[in-house]
Amino acid sequence: MSASPRQKTSAAIFGLAVVVLAYQNCGEPFKAGDFSSKILPSGVVDARGRETPTPSTSPVDTKPEIANWDAAFPKLVKANDCMTNPEYNLCLPWRDPLTTYGQRFTPGYTVASATDAQDSAVLIYGMKVPTTAIGNQNYTIDVSGTTITKVAAANNSWKYNVKGDTSRKVAQLSMFYVVNYQRTYMTERTGTFYYARARAGATLRLKPYIATFQGQPFENAMFSQTDGSLTFGFWRQGSDTADFSLDGSVIAHEAGHGNFHYALPAASRLALDPNLKRQNGQVIPYCLTINGCFSAMHEGIADIHSFILYPEAPPSIAPYVMNNAEGFDMRDPAANLEANVTSTSLYNGSGGGEIHYMGSAYAMIWYQVWKKAKDAGAEKDIEKIFSEHLADLSPSDTFITAFDVIETNANALVPAKSAMILTDFRAAYTKVGLTLP
Repeated sequence: MSASPRQKTSAAIFGLAVVVLAYQNCGEPFKAGDFSSKILPSGVVDARGRETPTPSTSPVDTKPEIANWDAAFPKLVKANDCMTNPEYNLCLPWRDPLTTYGQRFTPGYTVASATDAQDSAVLIYGMKVPTTAIGNQNYTIDVSGTTITKVAAANNSWKYNVKGDTSRKVAQLSMFYVVNYQRTYMTERTGTFYYARARAGATLRLKPYIATFQGQPFENAMFSQTDGSLTFGFWRQGSDTADFSLDGSVIAHEAGHGNFHYALPAASRLALDPNLKRQNGQVIPYCLTINGCFSAMHEGIADIHSFILYPEAPPSIAPYVMNNAEGFDMRDPAANLEANVTSTSLYNGSGGGEIHYMGSAYAMIWYQVWKKAKDAGAEKDIEKIFSEHLADLSPSDTFITAFDVIETNANALVPAKSAMILTDFRAAYTKVGLTLP
């Protein structure tokens, strides 16, 4: 079968290097495909006919309020007049600025280039929160060693513009809200969020760009396996730098790494992945075969965390950071499935199994089953299986052996539905070109 136009384009430019969303405590470069072909002109649907989503408002309360920082974090409420409405004292984008805005930014939406009109169109999801110092038993913000000032309420309000926000106050509020909303949402949906439960007071760090990549300012977004912290830096956006911590898909991805890490038994968390390649005696981030590896599963699992948290949005990673609706290429499972991307094409196209591309294969498997269940109103079953299977995986697992873990959890958690669910998983494996025993 000949390659689709998308596959041909991606394969032809896999040599271009861009930056990874890493779960390790160092930022490694990785290779990606064509971003420019995925940019949406103003006011149109994307390449697959999907309209820019209109996020739903809170189904429970039109004026949510947190009694204290340790309470559950509700869904933000859409209020086009949020910045001037006294009912709200915090205004943020929904998921990310680009999804909220509904089109790409021209110029880019950054601290240096944001306009008043852009701020008014993006900061339209609000809530009311305490005006005491930000922080709770689950997460703390650390800006030590930077020129950034920790955000504080002013005049009983947390309302700040992105325009000229050199201390990244909106970025701090964004990452604090998203990780706490994710903790709330995942706990309500699945019964637990291992990261918050096991790592109370995890540190959230913001970093100004301190390194360069391809001659551009850059600081990665990452989860540290060493101390359990999350760090969010910058990505270049034209002549400016876009803030990872304004993009909820990135925040949820990195916290997803944390959730998987702390779901594992302590002995497995830092264990060597035996299914990674070696080069000159050193382990490199490439899976041995198309059957994947534990490190790739870490990436795919982190992506699924993001897709679950924002079910109304297209399943993309870093749309705001890349200033296009599909975000990082080859990380959108819906687009990959439509283009008949397989584990083999991801393996070959990434130079022999790079873990982020191989992670897309594992994300595609889960996304297919989750999306089918979601369309039937039964996605919570899949989310519960997903959450519980994290604790049963091991560093020696591949995509193939992971099915045994999925099967065990499906049978235990939803025995009346497990046969149907496992049939769907088998079909999902087949779709991505993987053969189960």
